Order: sequence, then structure tokens, then C-alpha cells
Amino acid sequence: MYDLQAKKMVHQFDDQDLDTFYSIALTPDDRYVILGQRKSLTILDLRNKQIYHKFEKVHKGSVYSVATTPDGRFIISGAEDGSIKFSNLKQRKKSIISKKYMPARFVS
Repeated sequence: MYDLQAKKMVHQFDDQDLDTFYSIALTPDDRYVILGQRKSLTILDLRNKQIYHKFEKVHKGSVYSVATTPDGRFIISGAEDGSIKFSNLKQRKKSIISKKYMPARFVS
């Protein structure tokens, strides 16, 4: 995490799996950062400076796009496999709805 006003790094997450990600989103309350990775989503808690949750094997390919609903309850992700999936952020449940829209890789 980088403080733009102080122009310095204030925290670095130590998980090596965070090195590669294809998409990123911030929740409306500015509390969580969502990383779209290879087949998975990683949620970082900015307040507690730790990994909040990992949704493993959400997709069959790289997650190229992530977004949240305006209330921050759900994550919408699109991947190279053409699927769009909805995961419940607050309840930490993955893929409550899954649709395949070839080639739908991007959500906003």
C-alpha cells in the first residue's frame, strides 16, 4: 500500500501469490481491494492490512475483470474462459450465479 500524500510505501502484503494479477477493483466503502488472478479472486482488507479471503477456482482461466455492486455485497468477475460469475463478498461464498457469455471477459 502506498500513501500518495506522504509519497511512501506504508504496507506490503507478504503473500507471493499476489505478485501476478490481471485486474483490480476497490469496494465502494474503500475497505477492500479485489485482485483478479489465475482462476481466483483475492480480497485484501485495507483497514486490517491482511488478506480477507481467497476465492479459489472461481473460473477456469485468468480473471481479466472485476467489479462490485454499488452496495459492495457482491463481486462480479469475468474471465478468459468467457464466464461471468457473481460471488458474495460479505458471506465469502463464491459463484452463486454462473453464466457463460463467449467471449465475455470484461465487466464494469
